[in-house]
Parts: sequence; C-alpha cells; structure tokens
Amino acid sequence: MRVNVHFYADGIDMFVPGAKFGEKVQVDVPSDSTVGDVLKQLGIPVNVFTLVVNGKVTTSEKKCSENDTIYLLEAVNGA
Repeated sequence: MRVNVHFYADGIDMFVPGAKFGEKVQVDVPSDSTVGDVLKQLGIPVNVFTLVVNGKVTTSEKKCSENDTIYLLEAVNGA
C-alpha cells in the first residue's frame, strides 16, 4: 500500500536526512499499517508533530488506507 507524507515542520531533516519543509514523499507500507507505523518506517518519533490525515487531525493509531495523505505539522505551543 502506498501513502503520501507531507512535511510541514521545520527541523524535519533532523529525522529524515535531506527532507525539506513542504516536501512530499510516497511511502510503501504493509496494508495493516497505522500512521505510527509509517512514521517509524521514516525514523520520525510519533509524539513530535501534529498529525493530520486527509484533512483531519488524528493520532498515530489511525489505520492507513491506500493513497492516504499524512501531513506532519509543527506542534503549536501557547502560553
């Protein structure tokens, strides 16, 4: 199964060497994969970024479907 991952976070290259803000990659994963499995395959910790799949905020436990689009967004901190 193939999913798309978009990087919208500064510092993504700390986890994915050579990755750039705004870049999209396609990832082949087993059909029973979760968002967390995709991140692990890329070497990205599951608790660093806000996760959005197909326009909806989600968790790393969400099951992926063919051609899902996963967005990794910078977590927003407030005071």
